[in-house]
Amino acid sequence: MSHKQLVTIIIPVYNGSNYLSEAIKSAIAQSYEKDEIIVFNHGSNDNGKTRDVTLSFGNAIKYLEKSKLRLISFHLTQRYEIQFSTLTLK
Repeated sequence: MSHKQLVTIIIPVYNGSNYLSEAIKSAIAQSYEKDEIIVFNHGSNDNGKTRDVTLSFGNAIKYLEKSKLRLISFHLTQRYEIQFSTLTLK
């Protein structure tokens, strides 16, 4: 039985709300079925536009702000540790 690996698409953004919707749509349109999309707002000062654009996509996108940098690191580290611990060498 073959299991597809989860792929994480991370979209870093700083005051790029004008282009963010297009980037998110492009990530959603990828043909790989098992993915997650994270928008990481690196401290934009655009009066919440970056957050609003991201949240307009609902639960399909995870949204993190600069203050949550440790959470991203933990999230990715935890995933890779799990992958490595279940890796079977042939």
